[in-house]
Amino acid sequence: GEYYRYTRMVMGAASSPVAFSRLVAWAARDLYQYPEFKPERMVINDSDPAMPRVYGVDAEGIPVATVQFFVDDSCLVAATRQRCEAAYRRLTWLLECRLGWRICTRKTVGPAQRLVFCGLELDSVGEDVGGPCTRLSADRRAECELVLNDFCSQHRRRRHAPRRELASLVGKLSFAANAIPAGRCFLARMYDAIHEKEEMERGEATDYDRNVVLTPAARLDLKWWQQCLREADCVRLWRTGTFALHRCWSDASNYGFGE
Repeated sequence: GEYYRYTRMVMGAASSPVAFSRLVAWAARDLYQYPEFKPERMVINDSDPAMPRVYGVDAEGIPVATVQFFVDDSCLVAATRQRCEAAYRRLTWLLECRLGWRICTRKTVGPAQRLVFCGLELDSVGEDVGGPCTRLSADRRAECELVLNDFCSQHRRRRHAPRRELASLVGKLSFAANAIPAGRCFLARMYDAIHEKEEMERGEATDYDRNVVLTPAARLDLKWWQQCLREADCVRLWRTGTFALHRCWSDASNYGFGE
């Protein structure tokens, strides 16, 4: 007749990340009432490809600091080193003094123009590639390459593969695609194999403890990823999700053009 409940987040429980992320989201909302993070107005960007589609600026027109959380990791972005340090002091004050959380200072990096966050290397300058960019870190690249090669060697001569293993592999490669231009295009046929798009008789959609057919098309995607991780730079330039429309006029003489 008694009920028991956890007093701390349980390691390994499927509900722990989402429960903790809700708490973090609440704390992040509280940040934006302070001057380091509070925008005076919003800018709708139609011209600068290195800036977000919409972002906030202060009274001087300088972008305010923003922070992104991934469970218990966070990445803080600001326009200058001084603003970044001020925003970090405000963030640590809120988390430690207001919420009673503890910051792991030995894992804190920055301020820096190039750092690794969740396996992706964020470069706000990108002098060697022509602008701000996201790179696949060396450790994450080696991890993806190892998992991919192991999977391919195990199932090279087999028609079927465990659905859960294939889904796990696709998840890792999908995350790596954040730093690989067109990377997600070469995951589509593996998704089709996971969900048995080409099969006449499909198994239970929610059952991942079974085998699926590893189609020839999916194998081509696997080969593309092997070559990509082995040879490509794995760098994606930052681009806003918008573009400017222009009306153009031209005569038919092949010489005149106006915009």
